[in-house]
Amino acid sequence: MGHGLASLLPGEDSLQFYQQYNEYPTLQSKSIIHLLEDGKYIWAASNIGLYLVDKNKGVVQKYASDVPSPYYLPQSDVYFLHRDQQQTYWAGTNTNGLIRFQLDEQMRVTNYQQYDKDDGLPSSVIYAIIEDEKERLWLSTNNGISCFDKKMQDFQNFSRQDGLSQL
Repeated sequence: MGHGLASLLPGEDSLQFYQQYNEYPTLQSKSIIHLLEDGKYIWAASNIGLYLVDKNKGVVQKYASDVPSPYYLPQSDVYFLHRDQQQTYWAGTNTNGLIRFQLDEQMRVTNYQQYDKDDGLPSSVIYAIIEDEKERLWLSTNNGISCFDKKMQDFQNFSRQDGLSQL
């Protein structure tokens, strides 16, 4: 069981627990796995969905498989979120691979696409996403590292046979 969002301010020796959960109080008792600062927002990735936190208003929206459109995403258990230069979001999930999605100005999902083992991923579990200078996404997975070429829509996978240490 987690404790939601908290901050540790410089010079302080104790956590300050976040209180502005608004319509989403269940997040308060969950573990936050990853945070992404995104302008006036902070994204919180958890095992029950992605949450959009307005820095002034608090938690304003949940994106998950149990939420209707236009906030629906095909997976709720999210380990990592990355936003690329084209304002496209990439979510690494616990069991459903990689999810690409885009938002409109009202932060509503306009489209999404899911990539999994059938598309070339070595595993459906993605822990982290880093983008390189060639705009490729590097993904850490349960079965090695995967490089996703966004333009070619192609995965190149690296495992112990390619020189990675024990996974």
